[in-house]
Amino acid sequence: MVASLALAACGGSTPKLSDSGDGQVPFTDDRPGLAKPDPAADNANRQPRGVSVTYNDPPPPISAAVQAAAGAAGCAARGFFGEPATIQADGTYHVSGTPIPTISIPPLSGLHNARWADWGVYNQPVPYRYQVHNLEHGGVIIHYGKNVPVEGVNALRALWAKSPAYVIVLPDTQPKFTPDSVVAGSWQRWVVCKSFKPAQISAIAAFVNEYRGRGPEQALAIDAGGDKPADLPSPAIADPGAKG
Repeated sequence: MVASLALAACGGSTPKLSDSGDGQVPFTDDRPGLAKPDPAADNANRQPRGVSVTYNDPPPPISAAVQAAAGAAGCAARGFFGEPATIQADGTYHVSGTPIPTISIPPLSGLHNARWADWGVYNQPVPYRYQVHNLEHGGVIIHYGKNVPVEGVNALRALWAKSPAYVIVLPDTQPKFTPDSVVAGSWQRWVVCKSFKPAQISAIAAFVNEYRGRGPEQALAIDAGGDKPADLPSPAIADPGAKG
């Protein structure tokens, strides 16, 4: 059963793949007034910080600092069960198809593509199967709906620019994603700010500071390099320190 922003956990443990994509609608956020801040080098934050959650765990706890920041800002933080994910023959959770999320939208764990998205700020959606690989590496992905005003998006971009390591900011156009909301997600955790306002940026910042670099696979905050798949866009504002 689908709830706002989240899907209820459903029975069964066999992951399924879709032939029709993840449901995100094509969109380019090119509204006048969107800021293009210069990102800090942020090299000190590119090292992994230790695992805070492992694969397919029960819902992991939310730190007291994140709970307090979320409550003060009128947001909500929670942990989720891991998506059903069968380890593949190569010892990874990599698949070539599009996994169907059963736990949350956006998905926060599970099967994913062997490629991860470049770190940075996007003006269009990125397929979830690439995003989940970023989460596995300790990424925090900040999703915003199409109805979040320009000043709200600019607050997210400014937060990213101060310390961009392990962070992606992008629009989410999946129909189940509430269009005036912001969700910051890491592996099996998120903080949700509905009817997002710039004053709520403190909750997003606390989440980023707590969980970036702490995914189940400890990896540097660098881009994958090489040729991109045709359906994987490049950031509108790249993280220059992620070039490896």
